[in-house]
Amino acid sequence: MVSKMFNGNILTVLQSDNKQKNGLIIPDNKSYKVVKVVESLEEAVEAGSLLYVPKQVGTEVEIDGVDYMVVNIREILLVV
Repeated sequence: MVSKMFNGNILTVLQSDNKQKNGLIIPDNKSYKVVKVVESLEEAVEAGSLLYVPKQVGTEVEIDGVDYMVVNIREILLVV
């Protein structure tokens, strides 16, 4: 996959998923979600880092059949 993120955007994949093996989705009341960085041009955020971001942020995109989320660096709560 060849991509380039601009304007402080970071390509991530969702890490915290409440979907069980049987397909049942268990709702949670957390106000954040955890995503893993796939690609970033930002020095402060390296590929493979885990990001905590507010639940309502990010734009979901599908590239080559894989679901990704684009998150802006200004929306990050915590980098692990």
